[in-house]
Amino acid sequence: KMLFTVIIPAYNAEKFIARSVNSVLKQDYPYCNYEIIIVDDCSPDNLQKKLSELCAENHDANIRVIRHTENKKQGGARNTAIRESRGEWIFFLDADDYWIRTDVFKVFESLILKYPESSIIESATHRDVGGYNLIVEHSTPQLNANLYSGADYFSDSGAYTGYIWTAAYKRDYICNFQFREKVFFEDGDWKLIVFINCPKIVSIDFPFYAYVANPVSTIRGRNIEVFRANIEVNRIILNVFLGLSKGKLRDAGLNRVKRNVKSWFKVSKEYSFRGSYKALNHASSTELFNLSNYTLTGMEKIALLSLKHCTLLTLLSIRAGIYTRRFYRKIYGKRLN
Repeated sequence: KMLFTVIIPAYNAEKFIARSVNSVLKQDYPYCNYEIIIVDDCSPDNLQKKLSELCAENHDANIRVIRHTENKKQGGARNTAIRESRGEWIFFLDADDYWIRTDVFKVFESLILKYPESSIIESATHRDVGGYNLIVEHSTPQLNANLYSGADYFSDSGAYTGYIWTAAYKRDYICNFQFREKVFFEDGDWKLIVFINCPKIVSIDFPFYAYVANPVSTIRGRNIEVFRANIEVNRIILNVFLGLSKGKLRDAGLNRVKRNVKSWFKVSKEYSFRGSYKALNHASSTELFNLSNYTLTGMEKIALLSLKHCTLLTLLSIRAGIYTRRFYRKIYGKRLN
């Protein structure tokens, strides 16, 4: 029986899909014990040709390519691949990222055998990689494994992140959960719900995943729909925690949402003024800006009240501060030169 499935959603990934796939194929592990499922989500580039070449070059490997007839974004691609998967455990790998170690399957297999009661095994660490130079690490891993319930992992471990790709998930467990499709930030609420409902999670310190800061990715673009999606996923997450009984899990979750809402002061400057105003004006009318949901300091209360009731003025102040800093940097920079 196949132990692992690696799922790779791909869109406009012609230039880097080979690196991603090859980082899996280079594992010191038999081809017969894992499969790679690549979902071409209606990519407009020459991805299909590249995938055909990859499959031909690695004909002994278990590589399957599925092509969508409708663009469903990453959530839809992952749902499709999960349904088609045959592995007992599933990894997610983004097409522009890669694995930096060749012992990933071996390490996770050893942990599966050691902790048979677990449904998720996650590394609390990964590598942020600038540019596209391939990095491979060979050091002996120091795993420092710890076993948690999902609720305790989120509220107590300090290791929880929104990243879904540093973990292996038991297929029989995550088949009960669907990603939202045709949206951005589809993984934020998915991971949260999957984790806090998980009976047993193993947390390790094993940075095997290289996250590439791709400057042309959709999430990093200035598309205001990305900001709206950020707001929407936080609204979903907020409702998840508001639906829980009072306790440390609920408190930790609401505190996390509060931090995300506060981050919008900084995030808003990445988008057009008009788009940011409309997005935040909408958000201010939702439960996200019901201040009674959060434990707030005096300054936090003032900041969120200003964004809620004086959205336009607050955004103008943020932009004015940005332009003022740029002006002084320009002036003082010239003087220093």
